[in-house]
Amino acid sequence: MLFDEERIEQKKFVRPPAPTGFDIPYEIGFLFNFVSGKSTRFDFEPVLIYAVNGKKEYKRISLQVEKALAFLHSLDDPFYKQLLEFSDQRLLEWMTRTGNRFIRNHSGSWAHVSVRELANLRKHYRDLLQEMWPALLKRERLFILRVGRFNNALPDPVRLSPAPPQFSFRVDEHNGLITIRLKLLLDGVESAINLLGGCVLERDNTLYLPDSPEALSIIDIFKNGPLTFPLSVKKTVISKYILEWLDKYETTISPKLNIDVCSPEPEPRILLSELNESNLMIRPQFRYENFVLDYGPERYHLSEQGPSYRIIRRDKSREQALYESLRALHPSFANQRNNQYYYLPFADVMKRGWFITMLRKVQDDGHSVHGFEDLKKFRYTTHQPKISISASNAV
Repeated sequence: MLFDEERIEQKKFVRPPAPTGFDIPYEIGFLFNFVSGKSTRFDFEPVLIYAVNGKKEYKRISLQVEKALAFLHSLDDPFYKQLLEFSDQRLLEWMTRTGNRFIRNHSGSWAHVSVRELANLRKHYRDLLQEMWPALLKRERLFILRVGRFNNALPDPVRLSPAPPQFSFRVDEHNGLITIRLKLLLDGVESAINLLGGCVLERDNTLYLPDSPEALSIIDIFKNGPLTFPLSVKKTVISKYILEWLDKYETTISPKLNIDVCSPEPEPRILLSELNESNLMIRPQFRYENFVLDYGPERYHLSEQGPSYRIIRRDKSREQALYESLRALHPSFANQRNNQYYYLPFADVMKRGWFITMLRKVQDDGHSVHGFEDLKKFRYTTHQPKISISASNAV
């Protein structure tokens, strides 16, 4: 070639070598800094621990200075890489990559632009800490800075809990108001919300890491106490909050709200319809009591009956089993991943008697087939052709 394409080689990961000229034995600890100068007010920093004349000294190690990173040579590579994700460079790379905006000033410091970026950063901090939490639980030199300046002689120690926070909810009605209360359990003890840095909870000098970004959102919702709503928006409250929490958390609903949660047996069935006037659509459906529901990701069906509401818990395992069993009906279904239905061009439906074979298969499996009367473009017959041959000897 006249001009060879420049080959971009991936930069190898190289750690700074062990520090030279520092002959004093030292250890590495870690600081949860909740008074950081960053706009998030949180930083996770390594701490250099050594003795001078028999007295311990504690110095914070900056993740922004390569020379300082040399003191972390005792950390294994996976943990070291996880720790570097808290450096300004990696945080800004993550923000750029994920579309979170930030501002940099002449001094090199940075700040998030809006509340949205702050919430995303705190969830990112939680995600980073989750990766490191098992290793941190094994370490003894852990410290916390809640207020003021870091004490180089005697920083405050802190413990970590291996158990994530546990949530439960109670939904009540009183004087025309719906009230939702959060019960927070830390190590099995009911506790008040004390959220530090927007990403970890604290009780009795112990830190607890929420087990998901969703848990952080729940804590933020209830940080000012119970939620209250007028009774007139009960349906919205059920859809937005109760249905989201039923599967994941213990949720107690007062009988005064007339909300019934049930788990009836589904009756599977198949619906035939037309797609874009050129394809036959095969969609799994399920009858729950008096309701016929299309297959989909929804875990519940909410029905309104006057002042009462009925929450039908769908049997997702049985629904998924039927959907996957239909995939075997035709080779082209193997690559269809819309997770709602399958489709086949009209021209292929009648080839080699596929349509009749398909109908017999699903009916033999005990599934009723519906929708024939609404097929307008697709012309079909369920009768197989019969061919007879006769011979005669004419005189």
